[in-house]
Amino acid sequence: MMKHRVLALVSLPCSVAFAGIIAAACVGDATTTGTDLDGGADATATGQSDGGGGASDGGSTTNDSGGSATCTPGCSTQTTLTACFTDGGSSTTNCAFDCTADGGAHCLALVASPPVLPADLALAGLSAVNITADGFLSTDTGTIDGVRGANPTPMTPDTQQGVRLHVHNGVGIYSMKTLTIAQGVTLKLRGTLPVALVADTIDVKGVIDLRGYDATGVLCIGNVAGPGGFIGGPGTTAGGGPGGGAASGNNNSGGGGANGADGGNGGAAMGQTNYALGGPSVPFQLPIVGGSGGGSCTGNQTKGGGGGGAVQLVGVTEVKIGNAGSTGGLNAGGCGGSSGAFGSAGGGGGSGGTILIECRRSRSTTRASSRRTAAAAAPATRPRKRPTVCSAISEPQVRRA
Repeated sequence: MMKHRVLALVSLPCSVAFAGIIAAACVGDATTTGTDLDGGADATATGQSDGGGGASDGGSTTNDSGGSATCTPGCSTQTTLTACFTDGGSSTTNCAFDCTADGGAHCLALVASPPVLPADLALAGLSAVNITADGFLSTDTGTIDGVRGANPTPMTPDTQQGVRLHVHNGVGIYSMKTLTIAQGVTLKLRGTLPVALVADTIDVKGVIDLRGYDATGVLCIGNVAGPGGFIGGPGTTAGGGPGGGAASGNNNSGGGGANGADGGNGGAAMGQTNYALGGPSVPFQLPIVGGSGGGSCTGNQTKGGGGGGAVQLVGVTEVKIGNAGSTGGLNAGGCGGSSGAFGSAGGGGGSGGTILIECRRSRSTTRASSRRTAAAAAPATRPRKRPTVCSAISEPQVRRA
């Protein structure tokens, strides 16, 4: 049986900023079938221990003892797994996360939402990445300014400067030992693919910007969308994506794009009464996708704005957003539509994107801006039980801009 725990799930309309933590995770019961992430044998009714010690569950080396004292197999403490042997000996494993008896005693392991794979959480040999100057991460080429170059074969894992990248199920997955965005620094993500950033700890003192940038680095020009988002409607068409805003007739404004909530309806020009409808809300899906585009204004041939991008932050240990006195955070806002001439209408605005954070624990002292945050949908099966992750320190607060 799978249990889905949503620590903070907020679906917000256009132009909304919220303070607090964006955090979501799934907690699943251990299964009796399937492939273990750590390769150890699962505990059975006869008391066989989970081998632990794998890269995923982080269990430490077991210590065997051959004493004759009575041994009780299972979770001897919150973080200790005990195994008993027929000769009277025992062994203990210190679990990096907690120990659980559900489905047979074993150490808990972080299981990220797809398309992030168990291999993406294997961080040995990778480097600590410190972003200390403004720059771009290109989801189409794999480059990170000042950190690593392009991946010539995106479908094959490629490690440069201690940062591993591959594209899986349409998402660019970057793995590194740790990731820090310095205070006052903005890492801008651009391209067509959503992004997953995987590290032991992720510390965002600055800003991760998921809004629409074109290839030359210009923000919200034309109908460009953020990484994984959908473009605004060009000329006489509706916005891109499943929640795209409708194109208008005559000189009315195009409808707004949608993601976690319905898009806003377009306004009517002077002397007009009809308006274009905003896009319908879009159910959360995996792999993650960004926001949908706004509809165009048919009469003026003005373009709709592109939707905000999509990012999945996976911190094996911790994700921190902001710090004391910091203005850091994440910005996945959609772009506004192109304006029309005086007395006429423009294109509809794009919806905000998607931010998904998964980790053992998280801390936030600042805000993230988006029109959607969401929790991972629980798959039908999980090979291992997840730990309780991303413990929120407060409920998000909503502010309408």
